[in-house]
Amino acid sequence: MAKMSLKPPSKATAEEFIRAANQSVADTMPTDYPWHDPSVREDVIKSVNLRLAEPLLLKLQYVSQQTRKSQQELIREALAPYLDKIIEEM
Repeated sequence: MAKMSLKPPSKATAEEFIRAANQSVADTMPTDYPWHDPSVREDVIKSVNLRLAEPLLLKLQYVSQQTRKSQQELIREALAPYLDKIIEEM
């Protein structure tokens, strides 16, 4: 590990400094996520409250009626890939 200094890094070592900083961040990222815990069960369903603006709620209700899918099912289908994408980008 590089020794800490009050001086800014020289131009020659700026790239090394950035690489080291990025590596430090990567070292702090979790290697095991809470949903990988053996006690987490796929068959256990938990609830969460969700506040939606009225137009968005009306869209959700409309799509639910048209597709005959529950509002919860629609939210799950949209949320799961979005969360996976965010986690991948972290």
